[in-house]
Amino acid sequence: AGVKGNVVGYGIDLGVLLNFFSRLRVGFVLKNITAQLNWNSSVSGSYKEIIPLTYRGGIAFQTSLLNRSITLAGEFNSAGNKLSYGIELETIKSLFLRGGIFNNNPTAGFGINTKYWYLDFALNADNVLGPTGDTFRISAGVNIPLPAEEPETKRRKMRLHSETPR
Repeated sequence: AGVKGNVVGYGIDLGVLLNFFSRLRVGFVLKNITAQLNWNSSVSGSYKEIIPLTYRGGIAFQTSLLNRSITLAGEFNSAGNKLSYGIELETIKSLFLRGGIFNNNPTAGFGINTKYWYLDFALNADNVLGPTGDTFRISAGVNIPLPAEEPETKRRKMRLHSETPR
């Protein structure tokens, strides 16, 4: 017969992305500020699971090759104290291809990034859900320009981020 049921969840993340010298970016995000899963199963009944607060910090260096943007990036994730790194190549304006290592597993994806919003798709070969459990992720968000403190200050952006594992 097996276990039957469902789960519904939500979460809020908040992050900041700072630009330095037009090629260097440093970011920080608090994940799961308010996050929970509402379970309903034939074995355990209904209950709530609170998702723990974590943080991530990263750095990225951007350059160009053949008039196309190339970004090299690294990130630290407090959940499991893991390092990730990767490369992003702009293929045409606002369309990016990505590859790298996430939690010691290969990942690939693409994204669309405009002045005011972004949409990302990624496939992680992580086997979290078993031998065929690769994870497909979709992220969407809004880029909110913050006013510069001084005219020569580079534009800073705050990113509101929502991520849904599939």
